[in-house]
Amino acid sequence: GATWKDLRGNLPFGLVVHLIEDQGRVLAAVLRGQRLQVLSAAVGDAQWQPLFSTELNVSRFWDAVNVRPALYLDGPRIVASVPGQQMAVFDKTSAQLSLRAMPGSIQYFSVGKDGVYRCRCGSMKVDPYESRDQGRTWQAADTSRYFMLPVFRDAKFAVRLQSAFAGPTRMASTRNGGATWTEGTPEVPHDLAWFTYSRDAQSIWGT
Repeated sequence: GATWKDLRGNLPFGLVVHLIEDQGRVLAAVLRGQRLQVLSAAVGDAQWQPLFSTELNVSRFWDAVNVRPALYLDGPRIVASVPGQQMAVFDKTSAQLSLRAMPGSIQYFSVGKDGVYRCRCGSMKVDPYESRDQGRTWQAADTSRYFMLPVFRDAKFAVRLQSAFAGPTRMASTRNGGATWTEGTPEVPHDLAWFTYSRDAQSIWGT
């Protein structure tokens, strides 16, 4: 961060909600009103290539409002959550886009390094779900609704926030792909919402 370069270039005017790196390219998820557009540019370049776009369909009665799309990579696929109750899967090889139904209104969504798609979905009652076939089908997850989605560093190691109802929030970790979890002793701030790993994957950052 010592120096910065303007990479706006031909990026369409809108709200950039997510950036990820993909083999020397940057993928940007941009909101323009109720339309989600995903674009790609080489790292350090300002010329953005549109990949796909789709409309958000958020009901103010049934869906959680102010939930922003999230962008992930899954092998040859670019995966994006599309609030309120859809997800988009874009195949980079064939350039084909597939929209798939979520099991309810999206609250949180993630694609793990273990290949599992996860969400906390619902309107009146929010529950955790998992998909092991790229979002074609969803099953109720065998975990408490009070646990946040795990964030995987690789196929085995992950961290998550967990708490009992009205109880303290703590960080837990797994080293066996989620088969067992070890809860940390110190409490963490209640407003800590997400984890990410440093570039060398040796440190965990909370936001």
